[in-house]
Order: sequence, then structure tokens, then C-alpha cells
Amino acid sequence: MKKLSCLAVLFVALGLIVLGCDKARNLMEASPSDQSGVISLAKATTSTIVQEIPIDPSSFFVPCALSGLGETVNLVGTLHFVLHVTSDGSGGFHLVYSFNPDGAFGIGEISGDVYRAVGVTRESLNIPSTGLPVTDTFVDRTRLVGPGPGNNFQIVETFHITVGKSGGTTVIFDKFSVDCS
Repeated sequence: MKKLSCLAVLFVALGLIVLGCDKARNLMEASPSDQSGVISLAKATTSTIVQEIPIDPSSFFVPCALSGLGETVNLVGTLHFVLHVTSDGSGGFHLVYSFNPDGAFGIGEISGDVYRAVGVTRESLNIPSTGLPVTDTFVDRTRLVGPGPGNNFQIVETFHITVGKSGGTTVIFDKFSVDCS
């Protein structure tokens, strides 16, 4: 469910980039030429969006709860979301977004135990003016911290892809782990 949310954010961000590309092209076309006929490029610009996004009621199975029997924890609260989109002035775009739980917590369906959501999810996408190479890195470090020892549930994922100058994938990896502590 969290992965779907990240993809939704990425599609919104890519939409902003496309809108930004058109704006950047318009700025570049409108830039005055100097006497040698060289068109001066637009300056780098950055747009930032900061929002508090309510978490749709979400349920996670926490296998370490109840001394390893596990239980479902229902999360509520908000995510603090920050998106930066930069047009580098030469036609390239750089996107970085992050979100982290802001006062988010969950209640165990059986135990009634309170779990606090902590961590950060971050993605960085770089598209140069030439179109390639493109790099995308996604890192998620999310924890549900429960009462007492051994009730903490952690999700860790690191994903990276590089599409090289020839258009082929030159680097790709996805490391994912879930554990209790």
C-alpha cells in the first residue's frame, strides 16, 4: 500500500516536471540573443511544495507484536510532505521529495497497544538536458515503534536505477527488508 502511495506521488511530480519543461522552453525561447546570436539560457529555478497529508486509514500486520503471535495495527495521522523540483537552466530537471510521519500512530487490534510511526521516505530523480543518463533513487526507512522490547517493526528499502546515455539500464538494484527488533 505504501509503494502505491509513492508511485502516486512520483506521477504527480513527473506531471509537475512536464509542466516545468514547457515553462522552461518558453523562457528559453523568449530569452534575448546577444550579438553573436547565442541564446542565453534561463536561470535555474526551484519550486517547493510543503503539505501535511492525512494518512488514509492503513493497516499493517506487525509480526513481532504479542510476543511473536503478531497483530494488525491500524494507522492514523498525517505525513509531512516536501517536494522540490529544480529546472537547472540548461533544460535538465531534478526532483526530490520526502515524507515522514507527523504524529502518526496505530492501535493494535488485539492488544490495544499504541505504535508510533517514525522514519522518512525520500526519492531523488535527475533528468539532464540531454535526456540521458537518468538516475532515480528511492530510500524508505519506516518504523512502527511499539511498547516494551521486541515490538518494533521496521521496513527498509533502497531502490536505484540508472539509464545510461545509450538508453539501456546500466545500474538497477532493489534491496528490501522487514524485521522486528
